[in-house]
Amino acid sequence: MMFVKLIGQELGLQVTKEFKFNPKRKWKFDYYIPELKLGIEVEGGTYKETWYRDKKTGELKHHVGGRHNTGEGFLEDCEKYNSATVLGFKILRFPPDKLFSEKTLNEIKEIYRKQLIR
Repeated sequence: MMFVKLIGQELGLQVTKEFKFNPKRKWKFDYYIPELKLGIEVEGGTYKETWYRDKKTGELKHHVGGRHNTGEGFLEDCEKYNSATVLGFKILRFPPDKLFSEKTLNEIKEIYRKQLIR
């Protein structure tokens, strides 16, 4: 909720959390700013370490990264983001530690500014 408040205070824009953008799929944006038709995705697990046992070989394996960093996760994200773009949405993606950064706020402000001058 802190991100919702930040954008409301800084830009006066409404933010919806967990917005379902595709009626045919269960896909959601982590955050959505309706006035800008802007979906914001927080890409977690970038540096997460996981140890697991291979189901076939029993070998202990190591993986760095979350679901977004796996082959299957990456392909699913591509499908989701492409679908959103085809439906006319803009998308910004951030790692969790950058969501509240000045750079993130400035990127949203720039999209807002460009929308105002249309």
